[in-house]
Amino acid sequence: MRNLGLVAALLFAGCGGVDIPRDDAHAGAAGAGSGGSSAGGPATSAGVAGSGIHITPPSGSVGGSSGAGGSSGGIAAADPAGAAGYEPTTRTQGACILERIASRQAEGGAGGEGDAAAAGDAGMADAPAQGGASGGELGLGQGDLTMLVVFDKSGSMDTPWDERTRWQVANEALMKAIDGVIDNLTLGTIFFPQPAGGCDVVPLENELQIDFRTGRDFRSYWQETQTTRKPDGSTPLERSLQMADLAIEQGCRLGLLNDRFRVVLVTDGEPTCGDDLTGIVELVADWNRAGVETWVMGLPGSDPAKTLLDAIALAGATGESQSLGTPGELDHGLYDAAR
Repeated sequence: MRNLGLVAALLFAGCGGVDIPRDDAHAGAAGAGSGGSSAGGPATSAGVAGSGIHITPPSGSVGGSSGAGGSSGGIAAADPAGAAGYEPTTRTQGACILERIASRQAEGGAGGEGDAAAAGDAGMADAPAQGGASGGELGLGQGDLTMLVVFDKSGSMDTPWDERTRWQVANEALMKAIDGVIDNLTLGTIFFPQPAGGCDVVPLENELQIDFRTGRDFRSYWQETQTTRKPDGSTPLERSLQMADLAIEQGCRLGLLNDRFRVVLVTDGEPTCGDDLTGIVELVADWNRAGVETWVMGLPGSDPAKTLLDAIALAGATGESQSLGTPGELDHGLYDAAR
């Protein structure tokens, strides 16, 4: 039986303006930020400098207040390890994720992928056995890595980068990243916005997306359909993460969270569809409470969104977001995410 896990949802976000709202229920204290040492996850900074966003690091980290110049309001992500008084993000669907969070809290599980296998099997007693590369009921890859690629195709991705566009560079970087480990992967993709233009995003099982399949099948289908996709429209980041949440719930029911499960956000800017920024960060923190890491990589153009991207990465227990200046740096980042 294959070891299942590590979902990398690679989120490619576009450009636009955004204001970080004050939320008194999630207020970060002002002051000089101090680092946090984590007992079960990577070291993080409790405060995002000058942001007004306060993150309580995962795994019981000891951290300071928000960074120098930060305001008393902003976005906050509660301790993904399960601090007292935690109330999960409201969902209309997601029973398996919530059961997994409750199980990890009862077990005293810390945030981060290293605890996923020991978190218990709450809500997954009926999960089907998984097939290897030769097929099986689901026809998934034979390794322990599943990547859910949430891929921005907003208009800003058509901006030149090097001798190509951001869209072309990101497409090529993903194909290169999975090449050496293709038989160990299960992959799926949520493109956003989808359908083209506007602020809508359809779920993973929609024909406009690519549902979970083996690495080789994924690559073939990606190449067959790539001419049907082009950058266009706005950047519905919150909506794309909500669709990713449904996909993670699906993965949870399939047993994919029993091992490593990873989300990777790669962005070239800010959300542009009236997104709830606090809700975005809280959703990512919920994933981490269920054993899911979230990586954040920023393409050129993402500097104005640095505060939000850092908050997402901190909520996902991976430190701060990466700022990628060259196509080679993106190649390296996606290479690491696929392994």
